Amino acid sequence: MKEDDKNDEEEYREVVGKIVKKYRKLNGMSQTDLARVSDLGITTINEIENGRANFSAETIISVLRPLRINFTDALKILLKDNPPDQNP
Repeated sequence: MKEDDKNDEEEYREVVGKIVKKYRKLNGMSQTDLARVSDLGITTINEIENGRANFSAETIISVLRPLRINFTDALKILLKDNPPDQNP
């Protein structure tokens, strides 16, 4: 894996984690609450929120669903907050 790819992956995980944390708090949920309703461990939720977890689309969808945000909306938020580099 190239260094740029690794940095992109890290940035993606961090941004997704921020989205999860923001919407969890907006929904008045603790990490424990979110872990319970998404059927994941609290450690997994913590690692996602802190950008340390490698996760599948299935995992992130199971986290987003209880937060009342769909995957497409999460991607829109991701792109709005972090537009792609226009100079490849």
